[in-house]
Amino acid sequence: MNIITESLYTIPEEKKACVVIDADWHNKYGLIVVTKEKNKYRVVINGTTIDTSFSFHYPFIRWIDNSQFILVDARCKGKKHNAFVHHISGTLTTSFHCGDAISDIQVNKEGIWVGYFDEGVYGDGISTEGLVFFSLEGNLLKRYYTDLEEDKPGIDDCYALCRGKGSSIWMYAYGDFELTHWDHINNQLKSYQVPDVCEGSKAICVRGNYAYFHARYSRPDNLYAWEIGKKKAKLIAKIKGELRGLSPRERNHFINVDEKEVSVFYIENENETYS
Repeated sequence: MNIITESLYTIPEEKKACVVIDADWHNKYGLIVVTKEKNKYRVVINGTTIDTSFSFHYPFIRWIDNSQFILVDARCKGKKHNAFVHHISGTLTTSFHCGDAISDIQVNKEGIWVGYFDEGVYGDGISTEGLVFFSLEGNLLKRYYTDLEEDKPGIDDCYALCRGKGSSIWMYAYGDFELTHWDHINNQLKSYQVPDVCEGSKAICVRGNYAYFHARYSRPDNLYAWEIGKKKAKLIAKIKGELRGLSPRERNHFINVDEKEVSVFYIENENETYS
């Protein structure tokens, strides 16, 4: 399997104090980046910079559609709002509270999936569900523990999320370390036991019959390909940085967000098949 890399954004050399905090990529919408410079957060949308008026602990940024994006703060004590939906002009359209100790988010036109790390799961409020689906107005649509049958993998810490078909979600969580697919429309959950070599991975991407895992315990640069259901996974590359799996509608498999650069990675795998 070959890995094709494309650099999308680089912090200019003269802006040494500026760092990339998070970014998102979409084939049709382009690149959106949140940067920080001297405690000031800015959003860069396909080269156009917008100042924000919010103070964040750690912001996530994601496309919603071609005219909207969302900023979500990972930490939020109490009930204050920490999810902010914006028009690409910079105008705030909606805000709501989506819980504290957020590990990852995935967004589509129907809503926002929010996964929580251990401080949230073993804390208070909505984060104790481990994984929640909100509407873009902040209404609760699905809760992992409350709305699913009892027989399901536990979530001590939601390590990684990636989108599935439609508005479904794939999750990999500390606890049972199973790769779990939740089709919330049909209220169906399916889990797969993952090879030990992938244990502890912090990024996943699922395409057809293959799942890819990055940043396992003690091997943070390793990228593995696993044909779902097989006993073994294959090491296919070593990639530094924090990867995140992209939607199956995207050509690229992962986005890599580094302090100074944003890149995407495409995995050439002729054995990926789709039912």
